[in-house]
Amino acid sequence: MLYIVFLLLILAVSTYGVEGYIVDRVVEIRYADGKREVRKIREFVSPEAVAGEEEIPGKGKVRGYILLIDEKGRKAYSVDHKKKQYLDFPFPEGKFSRMAEGLLHGGFINHGDLKCALSNYRLTGREEKAGSWEAKEATLPDDRIRVFLVKDEDLQKATLMYLEFHLKAVKKGGLWDAETIALCERAFQTFREAVREFGAPARIVRDLGDRLIIERVEKVERGDIPESTFRLPEGYRDAGLLFLEKAIEEEFR
Repeated sequence: MLYIVFLLLILAVSTYGVEGYIVDRVVEIRYADGKREVRKIREFVSPEAVAGEEEIPGKGKVRGYILLIDEKGRKAYSVDHKKKQYLDFPFPEGKFSRMAEGLLHGGFINHGDLKCALSNYRLTGREEKAGSWEAKEATLPDDRIRVFLVKDEDLQKATLMYLEFHLKAVKKGGLWDAETIALCERAFQTFREAVREFGAPARIVRDLGDRLIIERVEKVERGDIPESTFRLPEGYRDAGLLFLEKAIEEEFR
């Protein structure tokens, strides 16, 4: 009897999830020539790991990614579901760079002056449907970007958890100098204040001239994310090793 109880306890621990958020979003790209692309993205956000799955309508789940932070450092994997392969690649510092650039355009990097920076984030009084919410439009100093905000606790916390994960990952990497990190920390603190006061972005519209990018959140849920979400799928092969095997075959053919 004790043996059975012990096995049940092991099973419970092994299947226990990681507390976090599941965010469903849609990215639509409208080109000046009339072409249109749509991608559905499901992101799994936790304090120590982030994963994402991308689906293209009509093609199914095509690719994903896994980002991890542990005591040894950082890990990043790109997953190709069509070929059942994965690739171990350097942690995407560029993702953090784009976040920092977005905060700069939003007026959040302002020498740590929260009140001054928040004055750049103004509600227009216009509302628009975003997912299940009525979102409020806000203008930014960069007039190419419009954001629609909602005061939804889960979306607000998921947004901040995602940003804080990447800030933690960049610190762990040691590639950014202390001054730049400090600048980004001030910007992130300002953004946190903006999210608490105005809400989190549920819809972002970027007009880049040759294309219009519309990103909207469809749904966000808080709960336990299965630990398997942050592990490589069983049976997938290392694309780097496959490339090396092919090169060796070519060399000795």
